[in-house]
Amino acid sequence: MYESWGTLVSAARKLRVKKLDAFFDLRPWSPNAWLLAHLSRAKLRVGYGLRGMADVYNCIPAFSAEKSTGQTHLEALQVLTGKNYVFAAPVLPPVPKPTHLKLPTSDYWVAQPFSREAARNIPVGTWKDILLRLARRLPVVLVGASVDAERAKDLIDLPEVISLIGRTSICDMLGVIQQSRGVVSIDSFAPHVGLAYAKKVAVLMVENTSNNRSFPENNPNLKFFPAAFESGEAIELFFANSLKPSPKSPTVSGRQADHF
Repeated sequence: MYESWGTLVSAARKLRVKKLDAFFDLRPWSPNAWLLAHLSRAKLRVGYGLRGMADVYNCIPAFSAEKSTGQTHLEALQVLTGKNYVFAAPVLPPVPKPTHLKLPTSDYWVAQPFSREAARNIPVGTWKDILLRLARRLPVVLVGASVDAERAKDLIDLPEVISLIGRTSICDMLGVIQQSRGVVSIDSFAPHVGLAYAKKVAVLMVENTSNNRSFPENNPNLKFFPAAFESGEAIELFFANSLKPSPKSPTVSGRQADHF
């Protein structure tokens, strides 16, 4: 409760000095979302309205507990587009190629091995097997926060593995993934970026910790694997088709019923 109150006070202060056209809050059960919507003074106030005071929203997207949270969020984007688009993946704009980084001159995979949440991390030995398998086909570029560098020390000397851990900004990381053939990662940031750029994405799920509800449903580019040593071969096979020409990154078109 104290945490919710603290974030409310902080957000309210920021809202007082900003002029917003739209307030978009897709936290289903947030205790202060409706009050923040009111304080925003935005003309368009969007929220699920699953708690009291829902009349503060003037647009309430459909919510279904049967769907994953990620898919529900994607479908709520129809509120902004006003058209019958079908959103099957996150949407990101193209970004400049990070030419200042030493990326492979050929195609490559991207791997995000670690999370700041310790429970999501998997044994380094499992990563070694996966990276060695993938590197037999294409080089592998490692990404992550600077705090991950120590944990990655046993991975950066593997053949055809290049580490950019701690050396990229968010925009750099988007560019690295956009130029890649596919992404393998724990349940974290990189998989969502990979889906936004229509890459093959393999997510290693830790039992009782990882949650596939944050991802879109029925996306052919996405596959979940147990975070186990035996998953290396299956991930290698999943990526085999990625060696065909990559599809273009998703863009918004004016046609209805377009897929993202």
